[in-house]
Amino acid sequence: MNAQYFHTPGKFITGILTLAMVASLHARVEPPAPDPWREPRMIDLRSGEERTVGVKRLRWTADANHDGNLDAAECEVRAPGESAWKGMDPQSFDHLVKWSILMEMDPAPSYVYATEGGRSLRVFVDVPPASSQASREEKRPAAVFFFGGSWSVGWQGEFLAYAEYLAKRGMVCFRVDYRVGFRDGNESNELRATLDARAALRWIISNASRFGVDPERLVTLGESAGGHLAIASALAEKLEPSRDDPSLTRHVKAIVSAFPVSETGDRRISPWHLISPDMPPLFLTWGTNDVFAEKLDKFVAHARGIGLAPTIHIEPEAKHGFILFGRYQSDSLARIDAFLTDARVLRAGEKITLGPDFTVRQSQILAAYRSRRSGF
Repeated sequence: MNAQYFHTPGKFITGILTLAMVASLHARVEPPAPDPWREPRMIDLRSGEERTVGVKRLRWTADANHDGNLDAAECEVRAPGESAWKGMDPQSFDHLVKWSILMEMDPAPSYVYATEGGRSLRVFVDVPPASSQASREEKRPAAVFFFGGSWSVGWQGEFLAYAEYLAKRGMVCFRVDYRVGFRDGNESNELRATLDARAALRWIISNASRFGVDPERLVTLGESAGGHLAIASALAEKLEPSRDDPSLTRHVKAIVSAFPVSETGDRRISPWHLISPDMPPLFLTWGTNDVFAEKLDKFVAHARGIGLAPTIHIEPEAKHGFILFGRYQSDSLARIDAFLTDARVLRAGEKITLGPDFTVRQSQILAAYRSRRSGF
């Protein structure tokens, strides 16, 4: 820019503003500092200590095998209203202890979107790589993930590979932790989970500018119970009439739902009763061997009967949960990418290298935990 341009006060101010605008185009959109953990963490538990996990109390009785790691045979648990401690079977240990460790060791920064029942509920945020053009854009689309597990168990890290992929495609990805039955009481509570999911959406919309997100370009994604939440969180407008902004639907640009629970007893959160012709574009996928296959066939027939035209993929011979594993992960991501491109959420882009699938990533995080504990 020519120095003569700055000779008058008006031009000088205009020049400064122009330089500021140019600089902003090249500056990274940095997410805020993550929220610290308020509660004592499971990964810091030592032999002889106790922790509160959801509504339950857990204690590590003794490190019997001297390996510095929690094991099912070394733990006892006490539920609300119970005075006696009980031993833990391996499945209960996985749902209560292992999932807590996995959540605490998630590599992404996390933020508290609500506090319920004394527990901080968090979103884990994956952003576009620093080298990408999207890292310099102030209004990027966002993907909001809900894990599956019958609203009773689960871990937000199951969608790590999906979030990393979509972050490379320019989306800011929010993986949502919500209350589940095994940790938080009432073995399965889809209403409570839906309220948490909508609270997470509301928090993301309110904090969109902090993360460089366009609040009008959200995508909800989930599988199984999380597939239900992907639909219900966006469409359940009659659930909270007293909230300031009950209509979250206008912020959602598309919905991706894998083998969802398609009907619940509560019509306010039942996908069967929530879908309509004017809802955001919907992508549905399931396998021919899925336990929900027959119900989903009927759900799609119902959707088409009311004038909705969802995008459908039915995977031959696949079972419930297939999108999280092996080749199914890459195939499913390619279809989701195409769907979001058609929905004008994503630009047509280059091929992205995929990260490890759910099983591998879980093993890597647990190995890191064991390595961290081995020096105790």
